[in-house]
Amino acid sequence: MSTPPAPTPRPRCDSLPEHHVYLDTGCRFARSCIQCPLHRCVHDLPFGARDLRMHHLELEGARLLQLGYTDKDVAHRLRISLSSFYRLKRRLRRAAPDHLY
Repeated sequence: MSTPPAPTPRPRCDSLPEHHVYLDTGCRFARSCIQCPLHRCVHDLPFGARDLRMHHLELEGARLLQLGYTDKDVAHRLRISLSSFYRLKRRLRRAAPDHLY
């Protein structure tokens, strides 16, 4: 005689998605997730909005440097200190070593 299989445990009723109430409260960028203009949610990024801001600073800093602005001018336009700009510039050099930053 074989033993009958053990009964499969039933999932908790609150673990099923159809029994969970999702509140779309949005964030500081949009009132709701559906209306959000961002391609990726800031809550999904490892450091949240900080990563998003750093990405923007890197893109804008690289653009201004390519246009010929001085280091001091770029830092002033990005509203960051000169030492923060040098750290940003170092990250740009690591990301694209063939560019002249």
